[in-house]
Amino acid sequence: MAFDSLNFNRFPVEPGMWSKVDDRFFHHPKVLVAGPMAACLYIGGLCYCNRFLTDGEIPEMALKLLVPGLRYQLAEAKRLVMAGLWETTPSGWRVHDYGAWNESGEAVEARREKTRRRVAEWRKLHGNKEEPSGGNAVTDESGNTHRNAPPTPTPTPTPTPTPTEETSPPRKPPKGAVVVVPPGFAEFWREYPVKEAKGAALRAWEKIRPCNGTVEAIMAGLERWKASDRWSRGFVVHASVWLNQGRWEDQPAPAQPMLTAKTQSNVAALREFVKRGESTP
Repeated sequence: MAFDSLNFNRFPVEPGMWSKVDDRFFHHPKVLVAGPMAACLYIGGLCYCNRFLTDGEIPEMALKLLVPGLRYQLAEAKRLVMAGLWETTPSGWRVHDYGAWNESGEAVEARREKTRRRVAEWRKLHGNKEEPSGGNAVTDESGNTHRNAPPTPTPTPTPTPTPTEETSPPRKPPKGAVVVVPPGFAEFWREYPVKEAKGAALRAWEKIRPCNGTVEAIMAGLERWKASDRWSRGFVVHASVWLNQGRWEDQPAPAQPMLTAKTQSNVAALREFVKRGESTP
């Protein structure tokens, strides 16, 4: 069948989210280790997470749906885990550091709801007029993004949105004001090994609003992660990602014990003894 004769109307494009991929993605050392097919599966996983707002979680049953036609999906998934791009979970996999580069499902839903309210208010102020056929500057963000095209023609008179509390810029605390730190955050930040993006970590802490029992659970989970094999090898996420994903409830694998120099010497001597015994007729 000729390409020009294909009827693409049979394959409608549904409104969806955008997935962000760095232009250096295919040259990243982890991607080069995983290989091209695994990289394709990784991008398919990002699209799945952004479409269904899973916060980076990929269930095992969805693996074959990520890239239709890709062979040996399970083997490629193992290569992604080996390269450090995916992490295994009880239900499937999790995209490594997803929350550090992508919006959470909760944030996306909040943004969509804010847009719906803004659109409803605009229509109420202008007599519930229908949007022009060529698109309008005020559209529903939950729909397809190609609808946000410049208006053609421009409505007359041009609608002027009325300032509301939602569109007003957030108020910043006055200079020199004392910022109140929520209870428990100072201790958490002091114990967390990565001292980066403190503001994001503080916002994540305020969103959780932990009480006494929750603070104790968070600190206990932090101790488990500090003794985990993954953190001992240097794979530590930002505190905001750790809090937003509720990592304190995880049970990470403990760090593998390191052999002392004396034990290593004894093991080498034992191997040499066994080798001499095998060579004796």
